[in-house]
Order: sequence, then C-alpha cells, then structure tokens
Amino acid sequence: MISKQELLTSNITKNLANGMLDKMKLSTVLLKHGGFSGSGIILYGDVASRQAMVLTAAHNVLLAAKGSADFPGYPINWQNSDILKHSQTLLNYFKTNVKIHYRALDDTQAQNEAEKQLQSLKMKGITKNQTFSEPKAKNGVANMVAANLINTGDWTTDLCLLRFSYAENEVPRASLLGPRDRTHLQSLLQNQMNFISELKKYATSTKRVSGLRDYQFFQFGYGKPSTDTGDDYTATLDNLKYRVIEPEGTDHYRAIVCEDGEMVKEYQDVLLFQSDTQNTSLPGDSGGPVFAFQQATTAPEIFLLGVNLGSDFFKPHQAPSDSQSAPTGKYNNAITSAYAAFERLHG
Repeated sequence: MISKQELLTSNITKNLANGMLDKMKLSTVLLKHGGFSGSGIILYGDVASRQAMVLTAAHNVLLAAKGSADFPGYPINWQNSDILKHSQTLLNYFKTNVKIHYRALDDTQAQNEAEKQLQSLKMKGITKNQTFSEPKAKNGVANMVAANLINTGDWTTDLCLLRFSYAENEVPRASLLGPRDRTHLQSLLQNQMNFISELKKYATSTKRVSGLRDYQFFQFGYGKPSTDTGDDYTATLDNLKYRVIEPEGTDHYRAIVCEDGEMVKEYQDVLLFQSDTQNTSLPGDSGGPVFAFQQATTAPEIFLLGVNLGSDFFKPHQAPSDSQSAPTGKYNNAITSAYAAFERLHG
C-alpha cells in the first residue's frame, strides 16, 4: 500500500516543469569505498579543465575511514580533539580511496560519428540535412583530485567540498548550476545564498498550487531503502531515492547528537525537518541534497538548501530522555545549510 508521503511526492512531481526532476536526480552523486556509501551533489562543472565540484557531508569522511588500518577504532565516534589531530590524514584517505559515481554522457562517439558523416557528405557535395547521433548515456566513475572542509579544521560545520576530473567519454549529465564562467557563477551563487537567507518567506508562503504548498522541499540520497535493510546493503546508481519533506522551522540551529542524555557531538548551521520512523534519512543518505523550488513556474530556479546530516538532532539542553533508544527518525531529520559552501565558493 502506498504511503501518504509517497502519494504526496508523486503528486508534486506531476506539477514540476519539464526537466526539473531529471536535473535534481542526475546531479545527485553516489560516494563509495568498501562497505561505505554516501551521497553528494554536483554544484557545477568547468568544461575547459574537465573538472566538477561536489558538495557532501563532512562526516562522510569519518564514516569512510571505518575499518581502515590507518585509523584506530571508528573515527565517527572519536572525540573532536582526535578528529582535529588527524584532519588532513582523514581527508587524504577519503580523497585517495572513495570514488564518485555519477550519471554521465559519452560525447566522443557522437562527435566521431558526426565528423565521419560530415566528411562523407562533403565528399558527395551535400551541405544540408545532416543528422547527428545523440551522446550515449552511461555511468561514470571518477577519482577525486581534492577534498576540503568548508572551514579548515572545522568539523562542526558538516560540509565538505570535493573536486573530481572526468574523462571526455564520461561528462556529467547535470549539475545544480551548470558549466559557467566565473562572473556568471558568482551571480548564481549569490542567488542561492539569497534564497537561504530568506528561507522563512518561502517556507511559510500561503500560496497554493493544486492545494499544495507553493514552495516544496525534496530530499535525494542513496541511503538504505528502509530501516529493515541489513548492514551488507550495497548502493548503486539505480538506488536513488527522493521524497518531499516539510521544514520544522526556518532558523539555523546549533544542534547536538546525544547518547545517554549527554552531548556527544555538536554541529552548526543545522536546519530541522519533520520526520517519523517510516519517513526519514538512513545510512547512505548522508551528504544527499535537499532542494527547494517553486511549483508550476514556467522556468523555475532550483535552490540547494543543504545536505543531509542525519536523523534525530536536538538543540542543546532539549534532547528527550529517549533520544538514544528511540527508533531512527522518531523526532526529526536534519540537514546542514549550504550557505557557508556558497559563500566560500563566491569568494
């Protein structure tokens, strides 16, 4: 039986302008290494250098190091002082070992065929009615060339920028902002920051489209299909999930993870969304994008609100007594605002 959340997601996607859903799906990437999987979002590409910028959650760096002989124990459970001591080593390990999986296009075959066809037509004295084949869709896999925290040495802002090079036959099919020159890119980054700054205005809009909120928020990720999925689950590019989510508020919080009522870790710039045990983020969704957009607009702009942090985060001194034992997603779904990332890239 289809759930209320699945029905709502289906109804909203029907109202999307052409190409919007594909753009959000195709720009969401899968990060993989051994038993680790996480998510991210391609922000933009540079055609000249054939490189692309990805935003993900910084705690993915810690998750990916589990089981490595280079690090004792499980880095995600380390104290902040130990994480800081090993920051650069952890980032280098992530950059060297984790692969970025994405939807790609092979443009070389189409270019070669077009060139052959053009030469053949010229030899026959024909100069019109040429038909060229479309680039071939494929799955791309890339190595990182850089992995950096948004703020050096700051793991409380759960954002990490990755850069990867791609081959001519594995061009990313989509990105949030597209391939842009520096001047145009700065304008687009500013638009993204402006939206986040004015989030309250959009999230509380009383306008309705087909009875639904004017502005909608979608979360994408390569996490486990359900809480019942075993630990041996291996994500692929065919396992992308997406769902509509509702903001619990519009303020940026300082949020904490609790264990036995005590603070374990603290994070900055956190936005909270409504959740329940059947509708929440799961392992593998970390770093996945949360988009915002206006329905039924001819040429709507897609905004990146942030990337997934996890489930059940609380403001300091406000964690419920069962915060550690409650089922995943009972209280909320948390993301880290992307504002700091856009601000850094804007310069």
